[in-house]
Amino acid sequence: MSWDVVLFNFQGDPPDTDDLTDAFNDPPAMGDAAEIREKVSESLPGVDWSDPAWGVLQGDGWSIEFNHQETGETATMMLHVRGGGDPITSIANLCKANNWSAFDTTSGEFLDLDSPSHEGWTEFQEYRDLVSRTTHVFPKGDRIVALAYGTFLVAVVIMILFVMLSKL
Repeated sequence: MSWDVVLFNFQGDPPDTDDLTDAFNDPPAMGDAAEIREKVSESLPGVDWSDPAWGVLQGDGWSIEFNHQETGETATMMLHVRGGGDPITSIANLCKANNWSAFDTTSGEFLDLDSPSHEGWTEFQEYRDLVSRTTHVFPKGDRIVALAYGTFLVAVVIMILFVMLSKL
């Protein structure tokens, strides 16, 4: 389970979140995939690009996975953030250094890179912690109930995402 952030290159301020359909359907290119990896590595040294389409950075109590295409023009990059601590400062610094925008999929808002809100990250951690506590109430060996509950939670998350996307 990860907190997901989408990076865009709007070449300036991101669009108003009330009108994201065009921005999400046809975002300006970020650049060539290899060039994007170089920019990420310059801003955040230590990213492991063993898999060119899936870089990993380990921070202080957190990790960020950088997911994009392996070759060719890249329109967006998805960040999958896990753990605790403060990954937001690193994300904001990466975006400021490259004039990119970061869309927090939990809050449905773009991060203010000069004063980024931790709301989406905090809400994700609270949800993750609630789910992990909840899954431990099942008796040992009762995998059917745990699987059914897990499937239910996935369905709820998909419905929430569907509702959020339908508002775009």
